[in-house]
Amino acid sequence: MYKFVWDFSEDTFERCKTKIAYDFVGNVRVGNICFDITQIDDDAALWVDCYVGGVDSGYGYGKDMYPYDYVNSVGMVISRALYENMSRDQFVEYVEKELTKEINDAKTYECWETKETINLIDKANEPLRIW
Repeated sequence: MYKFVWDFSEDTFERCKTKIAYDFVGNVRVGNICFDITQIDDDAALWVDCYVGGVDSGYGYGKDMYPYDYVNSVGMVISRALYENMSRDQFVEYVEKELTKEINDAKTYECWETKETINLIDKANEPLRIW
């Protein structure tokens, strides 16, 4: 249904299985949504946080001052115990399935600053935008 574009290499994925980055390790984008992947705490879980482009909440600005907003109600945490025995292809398949479910189940979110309702399904179906 959605076209995901990954920036999370196989080498990085394999390193996450044995080391802890304590930082950003990659992302996956779909339309005008970016899911950052971080490995930030001692349990080596991968945190997948959702950001939506084109929403000017004051949260952040990317390339050419393009606005984006953080969506705390959409995303996931993946424990090392879950992903350490997966291949990268299995991991990608799992994450894409879960993120599709997250987007489809949430459908919308309310921007905390503007109180505007943002349609996540529409944002996921926009042309790919990297900000």
